[in-house]
Amino acid sequence: MAELCKYAVACPVFNNALRRMPHTALRYRERYCRARFFECARFELAETIGADHVPPMLLPNQYAEAADLTLALD
Repeated sequence: MAELCKYAVACPVFNNALRRMPHTALRYRERYCRARFFECARFELAETIGADHVPPMLLPNQYAEAADLTLALD
């Protein structure tokens, strides 16, 4: 069984924020929350600037947006 991301419990992507797009949400959860969470933009941002600063609607594949947020806080 794949390891679960340590931020999953509080993550809106994991906790059904995408309920209007159930197939997309399922793919995100399978790919990022339960498998390769270290590739998730949300995970990287939480590790860099803290989980409290990750915007709720940032998607796991929004790497450029996460990088911009990191630069803005430096």
